[in-house]
Amino acid sequence: MYAKFIILVFLWGITRLAAEAQPAGWSLPTPQNQLSTSLIPYPAEVTGGKGTVRFSCLKVAGGGGAEQFPQLRAELEEVALDRGMVAGGKDCLPVRFVPGGSSKAAGSVEAESYTLSVSDKEVRITAAGFQGFFNGLQTLRQLIVKEKKGYGIARCIIKDMPAFSVRGVMLDVGRNFASVDFIKKLARRLSHYKINMLHLHLTDDPGWRVEVKSHPELTDTATFWKTRQPGKFYTQQELADLVDYCAGLGMRVLPEVDMPGHSASFRKGVGADMQSVKGMEVLKEALDEIIPLFPDPWFHIGSDEVHFKMEAFMPEMIRYVRGKHKEVVVWSPGYVPIRLP
Repeated sequence: MYAKFIILVFLWGITRLAAEAQPAGWSLPTPQNQLSTSLIPYPAEVTGGKGTVRFSCLKVAGGGGAEQFPQLRAELEEVALDRGMVAGGKDCLPVRFVPGGSSKAAGSVEAESYTLSVSDKEVRITAAGFQGFFNGLQTLRQLIVKEKKGYGIARCIIKDMPAFSVRGVMLDVGRNFASVDFIKKLARRLSHYKINMLHLHLTDDPGWRVEVKSHPELTDTATFWKTRQPGKFYTQQELADLVDYCAGLGMRVLPEVDMPGHSASFRKGVGADMQSVKGMEVLKEALDEIIPLFPDPWFHIGSDEVHFKMEAFMPEMIRYVRGKHKEVVVWSPGYVPIRLP
């Protein structure tokens, strides 16, 4: 009882300090929404017009970006289906994809930027490439309002550029396996909000979740914790398919093979610690198969919450991964790689 009292007093004190640290009337910064619908994330610039454009369905206006990126047609159909529209109805509002803007490399905020304008005649999305067009469609998805008869979109002009180049979500499938179908459904939903990176934590103490054909012992059921979906792992084909699916959503997939800590399952399967000559040899052979599955320029190697017993381990593994033309990502706190010039 006394311990509970101390905890309550502590929490009360923290709350008081937090309240007193802010001036009266303070609140989190909130954008001034000029539209009748909420947009998440809120675009960089929104100019509201007068009135609403009403329609019953959406259709692609030919030419331009629609021809350059045929997948935009399927994405627009998905937007319409998601909002409950019937295909092929009357009074369809055209959506035109206009190439334009910055031609920066994929992955930059400029490449993901777009301008969306709504008029009585059409919805026009202007962007430099697929990522910008895709983001514009996600904003269009949120702009659509179901009415008693048909649908409506407020007249507006939106100019948008991401505040952050990386907007990610991590799934710890090493500890808790999730089916590929579930991950795809999650990625699809996250893409509605312009999340552009899926970080897959593929290995941990409870299990090694990625197929390595040269070392099937890594995914042997006996190496897993009995309480964490033993024997469940992803085949190389499943991961390649998932990467392709996410690319269609404008989403990168960042794989993580944690090393040298969080590797009890590896140690069980191999019969040697990662921080050993044998362990490093097996790990390199595993990476030879895993790295090509993921075209992303980044590769995560963990390095957190571990005692480094083998001084050469991290420098050598970093050298090896970089030798495969990958930029090494680690946890913070964790081992800090020497930056290349």
